[in-house]
Amino acid sequence: MRLSPIPLLMAAAVFLSPAWSQAGPGAAAPASRVAPALTLEQALAAAYERSPLLAAARNEAAASEGQVTQAGVIPNPSLEVGIDDNRRSTRTTTTALSMPVELGGKRGARITAAGLARERARRDLSRARVHLPDAANAAVFAVGASQQKA
Repeated sequence: MRLSPIPLLMAAAVFLSPAWSQAGPGAAAPASRVAPALTLEQALAAAYERSPLLAAARNEAAASEGQVTQAGVIPNPSLEVGIDDNRRSTRTTTTALSMPVELGGKRGARITAAGLARERARRDLSRARVHLPDAANAAVFAVGASQQKA
């Protein structure tokens, strides 16, 4: 009687799988390591570097600079081409070049509005920079208090 190799291989895999799951020389270190203590200065530096609120305020300030530049630009001319009728003998081709003329101080008002938006974005950025240390201090002390309770 001849035995099929498939059931033997499956049995070997079932019995050897716990051995493969054991920690070997290349296994990861145990999770019982304690992270080094984080100082308040390190926490503040990390907060300034990684804060999503501060990053959003920085990006908003940078975008407002671009809006000021865009507000001062003169509108581009436009070229329009039109063809009437597809027959060669009666076809009419129209070409038009138009340049928008801004009246009533629209450009100046746009520049003023963009400048005010830029100043607001700068104030929001400075406000975020001022409030960030308070939030970082509160988080560090909350972690310290929870560690002392444990």
